[in-house]
Amino acid sequence: MSRGLNQPTSTPPQPVLYRIWSELQTTSQYSQRAAAVAQFNATHAWQKKGIAMTACRYHMVPLAQPAAVSVYRDGSVVVACAGTEMGQGLTTKVKQVCLFELSRLFGGSGNGEGGEGVVVPWECVRVADNNTELLPNGPCTGGMYARGVFVWVCMYGCVCMGVLQ
Repeated sequence: MSRGLNQPTSTPPQPVLYRIWSELQTTSQYSQRAAAVAQFNATHAWQKKGIAMTACRYHMVPLAQPAAVSVYRDGSVVVACAGTEMGQGLTTKVKQVCLFELSRLFGGSGNGEGGEGVVVPWECVRVADNNTELLPNGPCTGGMYARGVFVWVCMYGCVCMGVLQ
């Protein structure tokens, strides 16, 4: 039985790996750098340098991701997702998507221009820090996978609020 590349037990086709490995060696000038390191080490008795090119692969298994969208009486919104912001723009993207979906939910166009409905102001939405008391058993946050999944989960939470309305 064949499996797709998105399943955790699959591996990319070998020719692709060899091509990528060769391309990375060429673009990083690995051979020239390794020769420079070897020359440095030969001429320095006490100070040494090292260089390595190592393949690394880890599985990002898509599991159910927790998120919470809370709307308070004063109009403020707190969004929590199990992802950790570490410079990849997770909180900004989550906030933007929630603003868009909540503005659409209240009859706005979602593009920030208003129209007939309400545009939820940027200041009214806050993305809470990751907290295992609120959202336990969160997955790892790694690569572009996490940002896309957590954004989708928060968007889905906002859409579900519209369905329940």
